[in-house]
Amino acid sequence: MENKKTVETAIFNAIETVNQQLPKDRQLAKSNDTILIGENSPLDSVGVVNLIVAVEDNIQTAFGTSITLIEDAGSPDAQKPLRTIGNLIDYVCLLLEKKSSA
Repeated sequence: MENKKTVETAIFNAIETVNQQLPKDRQLAKSNDTILIGENSPLDSVGVVNLIVAVEDNIQTAFGTSITLIEDAGSPDAQKPLRTIGNLIDYVCLLLEKKSSA
């Protein structure tokens, strides 16, 4: 549970970084239901890439290990973990769990 809170903080900090680059009307709310990819997302493709890089950097800093959020961008399932902030938090926790048990 502590890891999940740390992951959430890292992701919310990444959102703050990305929001600084966005106009007020396109900024992301720090809510598990906020849509990151797809219809109704305020992010364009550059915004999504910036968020991914910021999250990966923050996770590296917080946990001392690197993760890759998009390994197979051509896969139809590649966007599911990034659909909402809640999905992203759960996915990052899963990746960290896999790394620690490997």
